[in-house]
Amino acid sequence: NKVPSEFDFTVSPKKCPHKERRINATKRAFPARLCCFSMENFSMNTSCSVQKVIIDTDPGIDDAMALHFSFAHPQVEVVGLTTIFGNVFVEQATRNALYLTEQANYPAAIAEGASAPLVMPMNAPSHHVHGAEGLGPLSAGIPEGVADARPAHIYLSETCRAHSGEIILCPIGPLTNIAKLLSYD
Repeated sequence: NKVPSEFDFTVSPKKCPHKERRINATKRAFPARLCCFSMENFSMNTSCSVQKVIIDTDPGIDDAMALHFSFAHPQVEVVGLTTIFGNVFVEQATRNALYLTEQANYPAAIAEGASAPLVMPMNAPSHHVHGAEGLGPLSAGIPEGVADARPAHIYLSETCRAHSGEIILCPIGPLTNIAKLLSYD
């Protein structure tokens, strides 16, 4: 197992020609990279530059941990969070994202995204796993801030274009916001 010499958040696709063609078409059409969010992609080499990311999330207890890990990582600048249905309904995901950023005192923009899948029926949130509010037995509290007025896919498009080539998208929830982004852009 080779450890990367510098911080890298990139997709490492298997050599499937169809998947490679889709990834190359996406790279040409959209000025941001898409990443797989995993520990394997992290290097603790502190000499590397800071990487800007936008995390597309459905903050339940698992995503809360990933967000706080990202907030604390010295080589990650979380530019924004976009929310999506999944572990919780999208309104709760937005509330949880606002609450988590405020509790961490982390200045990231939040944009609310899709409330349901584009094609298939929506599954009910996993309250038996994530609790009624998505943060286990904890109450999410009332956040003071408000979400960006733009829908997530428009926020993603405009922010990635404003920082062309600098931002990596890290979707860790359902991919509906990313699908809407690709359709929009």
